[in-house]
Amino acid sequence: MTTPQRTLLVADIFGKTPALEELAQALDGDIDIIDPYQGKYMAFSSEAEAYQYFSQNVTVGGYQQILEGVIEKVTSPTRVVAFSVGGSAFWSLSDSLSNRNISCGVCFYSSQIRYAVSVNPKLPIQLYFPLQEEHFSVDDLILALAGKDLVSIEQTQYLHGFMNKYSMQFNQQAYQEFIGQLNQIECE
Repeated sequence: MTTPQRTLLVADIFGKTPALEELAQALDGDIDIIDPYQGKYMAFSSEAEAYQYFSQNVTVGGYQQILEGVIEKVTSPTRVVAFSVGGSAFWSLSDSLSNRNISCGVCFYSSQIRYAVSVNPKLPIQLYFPLQEEHFSVDDLILALAGKDLVSIEQTQYLHGFMNKYSMQFNQQAYQEFIGQLNQIECE
């Protein structure tokens, strides 16, 4: 009998929400939610409000420090599944991780990666990008990341936020599809 896979589920700008907890329950194994607001439910009324609050009070760099503190304490094989800014924070750490218990990462629509294309991860990372982004070319970003060791990239047919029920771009079909895929991914 194998030990259940452990997962750090790294939230987007909405932080810990009932929808993210529901997603965690749909995943196999032991799940810990990491969020930028120390577990406090923020109940933002819109993505714009969440983005403004995150930008003014946390930032990607601040979230990176929160995530790094959590990762340093991981004592068993663990994968990271991260969304949007959570994935960008994880990506920025991925070339300097000293904790070998982090076995792989899966990042969904982590658009801030475009500011850190020089990162060369020390562990396998699967990147899922949206079909398009409003402020930059997803195709150009994929091209800039192509060929990096340990990095797999898939451009989906969905839009940024497709896994978050609080996002205007949420897509139920994609949500079910990727929950299934996540339950199949085993990290070494």
